[in-house]
Amino acid sequence: MANFSTSLDQVFGGTQALVSVVGCVLNAVSFRYFATLKSRNNNSKFFKRLYMSITFTDFWICIATSPIIESAFSPNRHGLLSSNATFCSTWYVVWFILPPISTFLVGMLSVSRLLLLKYPNTTLIPSLPFVLPSACFI
Repeated sequence: MANFSTSLDQVFGGTQALVSVVGCVLNAVSFRYFATLKSRNNNSKFFKRLYMSITFTDFWICIATSPIIESAFSPNRHGLLSSNATFCSTWYVVWFILPPISTFLVGMLSVSRLLLLKYPNTTLIPSLPFVLPSACFI
């Protein structure tokens, strides 16, 4: 095995853990805020649901970094979670799906804002932020 620095691994793991915990807390608070926000019209409902989808996905991305953090603190970078083939396969699928969904949702936010700037009288479909991302990955 190649030489590696245990102290750098621990610094990386600690930083990643801190960022993940802060990300989980802030995304949960943001999700709660958007969930309790009152909607005045269909466009308001659309953006409320889009932001809820983004924060929900980002929350699970922060959770999905836990195997990386765990392996950074393990000797020889072999984490306890990494030794289970079923867990690795499941984690790979989750990690393969979540970041592209998040990227797609942020792109959807940009396109919908552009659409409303160009055509201010457009009414957006409120259920689209929930349906469209899952339809793209099926």
